Amino acid sequence: MFGASALALAVAVVLIVVFVFVRGGPAYRVKYVSVQSLGLDATRIVMVVKNTGTATGTPTCTIRASAIDHAGSGAGSFIENRPIKPGSSNLYVNTLKVSDAAANLVKSSGVSVACHTAAR
Repeated sequence: MFGASALALAVAVVLIVVFVFVRGGPAYRVKYVSVQSLGLDATRIVMVVKNTGTATGTPTCTIRASAIDHAGSGAGSFIENRPIKPGSSNLYVNTLKVSDAAANLVKSSGVSVACHTAAR
């Protein structure tokens, strides 16, 4: 009897793992980032986010920006309300506050963006 229960549990675990990994889902890649100073304390970040996955999804993205020589920095995150279909891209524009009046010193090389599936 114990052997049958263990076998049933093992089969259930395998089915769950297969379902999670084979099912796929959205995955995101930031294709382009540009930076525009909006004075000394804010920066506009323009990005194109592509869904490289197998399902439509809505991204949550985290943005980090550092001025050259680390004179100032900013960080923020956003959840977009426009889903992206697999293989498609959306353009997103966000404003990020930057510390120490250093927004004019933020360049594209000092910006990183990471996106993942938004929790619902």
